[in-house]
Amino acid sequence: MLFFICLLFNSSAIADTQTYSLDFIYVNSNIGEAAGGHTALRFGDSVFHYQFYPDGKFLLERESWQHFLLVYHELRNRSLFIASLALQDTDYNLLKNHFTHLLMQQQQSLESQKNIQQSLFFVNELRANNKRLSIQGLGFFDRLRIPKKNKKTTALQQAIKQNLGSSFLKTQKEYLHDALYKTALTLHHSDDLVKFQKQLTLYSVLNILQQSIPLQESMIIPPLRDEKPLTQIEKEALSNHLLQMEASIISLLQSSRSDRGSALLLQVARYEIIRYSIEKGYFLTLDPFSDSAISVSVTDESNETLEKIRWQFLQEARAQKKIFIKEKDYPEIAWSLLESSRGRLYELEQGIHNKQSVRVGFGILVPSRRGELSLTEFNFKQHDLKLISAQLDSNYQKISDYTDKNYAYNLIERNCATELIRSLNSAFQSRAEAEEVLGGRLNEKSGLAFIPFLFYKNVRTSYNITHEEIILSRRLQKLEKMYADENEDAFTVWLRESNTRSSTLYNVRKEDTPFLFFTDDALLLRPVFGILNFSYALVYGGMAIFTLPADGGDGLYQAGRGMFYSLPELAFGNIRKGTYGHASVSSSTASP
Repeated sequence: MLFFICLLFNSSAIADTQTYSLDFIYVNSNIGEAAGGHTALRFGDSVFHYQFYPDGKFLLERESWQHFLLVYHELRNRSLFIASLALQDTDYNLLKNHFTHLLMQQQQSLESQKNIQQSLFFVNELRANNKRLSIQGLGFFDRLRIPKKNKKTTALQQAIKQNLGSSFLKTQKEYLHDALYKTALTLHHSDDLVKFQKQLTLYSVLNILQQSIPLQESMIIPPLRDEKPLTQIEKEALSNHLLQMEASIISLLQSSRSDRGSALLLQVARYEIIRYSIEKGYFLTLDPFSDSAISVSVTDESNETLEKIRWQFLQEARAQKKIFIKEKDYPEIAWSLLESSRGRLYELEQGIHNKQSVRVGFGILVPSRRGELSLTEFNFKQHDLKLISAQLDSNYQKISDYTDKNYAYNLIERNCATELIRSLNSAFQSRAEAEEVLGGRLNEKSGLAFIPFLFYKNVRTSYNITHEEIILSRRLQKLEKMYADENEDAFTVWLRESNTRSSTLYNVRKEDTPFLFFTDDALLLRPVFGILNFSYALVYGGMAIFTLPADGGDGLYQAGRGMFYSLPELAFGNIRKGTYGHASVSSSTASP
């Protein structure tokens, strides 16, 4: 919802229709993911592309152009080739909406599979007499720290009393408690189980509000290094947002949405953290990482590199803070962005200070922390639970078969190029309509269409391309600037920057495999450099034999990869270009 489309329009202000640019993107090869190249479609600031995931799924993704550049151009050091097709607004919106619909359809399928899996786990736990339910968002709150009964009424409790009545929370809790007992005794279908879970989540929220249960200390991102106390303007912005959050919570409490409990858990947690911020006089936010966040090691990176990354994250956090203060229309979105940026910065600072792994996540991070609730007071009929388990198991098998079939990866039949073509073609009712709008039509099953480079070549020759652009890789861009510098002659620059040992544009990284010479800008010398790179990796592997007990064979593995990626260079090909662990300081794409 945060990827606003930046529409590219013609210069005529009086034209009846506007034209927009649909951009076909080819990302050239490098080691790592999509080593053979990658493809994508850009609609303004939104980029759609297909990605492979460790669980075997091959999924459509949408991300901002800024983030796409950060990953592929800045960090993975790849050149981007862009072919633009001018479209009328109706055709442009048709395609943009079609890809958005495909994304939503995919997300609904995967979310349905996840929900069924969770329900199946829950009912099987009940059958095993393990009467505990894990609720998403309940872990935000420390239920062991219940305030004393004579504690002063909070501002939020007072607002609820004023708007919904003094006994609203108590009455709703009693009603839900009775409803939970009835639902537990009359479970006959999987839908009844979902109903029970939603009722229990809402009951938990009402209990948190009634007892003023505080946040878990581990959920709070404290004041960061270099952060200053709140200014008067910042306090006013927080106070205004607190009032908006209060109104949102009251509105949700009045709502008839059956799933409002989950939304309320997050809203109440954010309300509390903003209230804490005002009390403490510093910006505080929730920990934005989920229970399942991936952790990566930073111990292999130099202190200089880590400080550069930290500086970038700090700039991003400061920028998001300024945006939040000024935002009037969508403060909740601005707060989410600030929450994400502060969380990333704090996580990195902790990783650097404690020399530990850090959790990572791209895009907007939404806080989620599970908490368990005892169900010992409720009675469930084992016969009914067995029937529900069978229903859920059947439903899960069906949805799993569907996702395995529709979101599987195949190097030739279902990759980033073939699926982009297939998705684009499916937007039109007929071949004639596609040819009329695009100027031609590609077939994902014809010839070598699955190869990203040939996909791009076919796009250029088959569609009515009106403009082409090349964004050189990060290293090549900086190398061009060095060549243009009159203070150094070109040969000196080439001699120094042609190899990994003396280069000032690149720091050796283990992930890039052992190699000596860059070959992406050395076509004629590529076979010679390839031989030297292969030989270097071979020697590296010989030395790695002696470190085998210490590194568990990682040195030998990297040497093998180094020799493998040197082979194309012997035949004037190139894959390996080196990568970076952080964005360049001057980069406008340096967004965490």
